[in-house]
Amino acid sequence: MSNRRRPQESTAPVPVRTENLSEKAKYVERKFIQGDLRVYNSKKISFCRTHSAIIGGIVAGIFGLGGFAGIGLYLLMFILTSGLISLQMEFKWEKYCEAASNLFLSGVGSEFMTYMIFWIMFHNIVHIL
Repeated sequence: MSNRRRPQESTAPVPVRTENLSEKAKYVERKFIQGDLRVYNSKKISFCRTHSAIIGGIVAGIFGLGGFAGIGLYLLMFILTSGLISLQMEFKWEKYCEAASNLFLSGVGSEFMTYMIFWIMFHNIVHIL
């Protein structure tokens, strides 16, 4: 058995060199980078929507909104959040998302469930207990 150690591999990121790549390879590389950034952006949009739904549910619960008034507040919060995200993107959706429909319609159901949980919980805490 040999007691020689293996040289450790470097964990530092290696810069990508594109000067010797063909145009097709450069295009494919740009597509992958843009795809990764769009996934990152969609995660951030989902993060903003989740927190908006939590805050909206808390507000609806504390103010004791019920029925259609609570659902109306959710729709208002959803539209307001979409508008503020669009404003932050300077209304250039194609640059940041796959399509504008992803920005405006993604997460409607799941965020509504988050809103409902916090709405019911805070309504019970403030008005029933």
